[in-house]
Amino acid sequence: MSTLIIASTKDTAGMNIARKLVEKEGFTETGKDYREQQILKSKSVLLTYIDEETIHSTQPEISLPFDDVIFASKHKSDSGRPNLTVHVTGNLEDDYSHDGEPKSLAWASPQKIKSVLASLQKSKLDQNLVYSVSLEATHHGPTSFDVPVTFVEVGGSERQWLDDVACEVAADAVWVAATQESVSRSAVGFGGGHYASKLTRYTLGSDVAVGHIMPKYAMKELNVGVVKMMIGKTRGGCDLAVLEKKGIHGEDRRKLVKILKDLDLETIQI
Repeated sequence: MSTLIIASTKDTAGMNIARKLVEKEGFTETGKDYREQQILKSKSVLLTYIDEETIHSTQPEISLPFDDVIFASKHKSDSGRPNLTVHVTGNLEDDYSHDGEPKSLAWASPQKIKSVLASLQKSKLDQNLVYSVSLEATHHGPTSFDVPVTFVEVGGSERQWLDDVACEVAADAVWVAATQESVSRSAVGFGGGHYASKLTRYTLGSDVAVGHIMPKYAMKELNVGVVKMMIGKTRGGCDLAVLEKKGIHGEDRRKLVKILKDLDLETIQI
């Protein structure tokens, strides 16, 4: 399988992550381009650049085959706290102010997401980084790709986006996910906050890989259709749901458990 890595020329962190990848992994020019930007290659991994913001991107039409896309990106948080995050894209609600179609999801690759998460966490511990590491709930665009989409982000503010160490750690995680997927049981996740702290810990400590996550704040959209969509937009499908039981209001949790039972999904409550 081949992975395409994309960085935006408008994204400081994304460009720094891409630079680290080129420096460390021996990317060379293929002689092909996408919208006048060179397409680079190392082993089976492709890398290119776009001139629009990543959330506004459309699937690149290039002659070289790829099976999934990883975006190297910045993440801006109101708190400005340093973080390293990974997530799949999609809009679980009607709000599409950050692009992607309303109530539509990108394809998720839980295995790649877990590979990224595990690599980020290992680097955090090995290097004693001040950055938090977490999954994020499903959010923003793009949603129109016909291959799985994974965002790997250096978060905080401009200071973090320029941090060579953080960008190298993110680059290493991207490379790991592009070249050696985890072998875990795929799942969808429900509950908790945007940064999915309990689901992050559970994923890191188990043989489960969580892709799409519906957080507590999106539970007003909960219905059988959206749960089916989360499952259906998981590469390879899944028959497991992981619930943060204290991170879902009681009425919503009961409704969700019934939906999952009716869909014959195994449920783990953490």
